[in-house]
Amino acid sequence: MIGIDLKPKVPRTIKADLLKGIPFPDKSFDCVTAFELFEHIAPEKRDFLIEEIKRVCKHRVIVSVPDKNDKRNFPHDKHPHSKHPDWLFDEKEVVELAKKFGDNYKLFLIENPNYKGWGIIIGL
Repeated sequence: MIGIDLKPKVPRTIKADLLKGIPFPDKSFDCVTAFELFEHIAPEKRDFLIEEIKRVCKHRVIVSVPDKNDKRNFPHDKHPHSKHPDWLFDEKEVVELAKKFGDNYKLFLIENPNYKGWGIIIGL
């Protein structure tokens, strides 16, 4: 496992700006995960990131995103989701995101007392 972040805080995480490209060769990974990432990416920049993920991934992509209509995802005014609430997803928008990876995906609901969101498992 290798993580990528603008401000790495944990081991095995490299510093990189995903919007400038994923710094690995084509088909470097069997699986790529993007947990709670896309709601922090401006909608007009997501297609580039999706293409980069598809480029470095061989088989499977796993994505999770928060539901824009659930107040649990906005616990306080300073929470990052409150900065751009329109960047989060409803069910229709998460299906549109999944289809940008292709037609081989499964969508599922993720919910607990503190969170509601969507998961996608995508086969490439």
